[in-house]
Amino acid sequence: MGKGSSSALLLHLAASVYAAAPALNDVLTATANLSSFQGILKTQYPELLTALEAYDANTNPITILGPSNAAFDKIPYYDVIGPAWASKNATQIENILNYQLIPGNHDSKSLNSSFQFLETQLQGGGIANVTGGQRIGAVLQPGAQPQVVFISGESSRSIVTQADIAFAGG
Repeated sequence: MGKGSSSALLLHLAASVYAAAPALNDVLTATANLSSFQGILKTQYPELLTALEAYDANTNPITILGPSNAAFDKIPYYDVIGPAWASKNATQIENILNYQLIPGNHDSKSLNSSFQFLETQLQGGGIANVTGGQRIGAVLQPGAQPQVVFISGESSRSIVTQADIAFAGG
């Protein structure tokens, strides 16, 4: 997102493979810290919300790095995201949202202290500068309270504040 460090920037939504897991919109409604993310999906990108609802945790899972409300409050201060949001540049905002989507199930139990680069859904369009699409770094930092950390291509650290929220498509 931008350079520097930020806590509580991303909320990691990952599915447990439960047949009765709730729909994504229901999870967003029940998770107060994701109301800004839900709002933008419902009002400005309903087609993306519909596409995310079509994923199936058992056959075609997706992991969503859902920005918390605190992350949305910080948007004006980020070099790339701030101008895109201020100018309401739909293409750039859609690219930013696609960078939050990781094909597959990448729950906190699948991460370890070895740094991993996970493929995102951000592809082409002059934005992704990595063959095969843009990637995001992921690592489980050990300690008394281990932390899941995602690191953007611009070296912005995002610490997961709530992990492994099950939803039907995750």
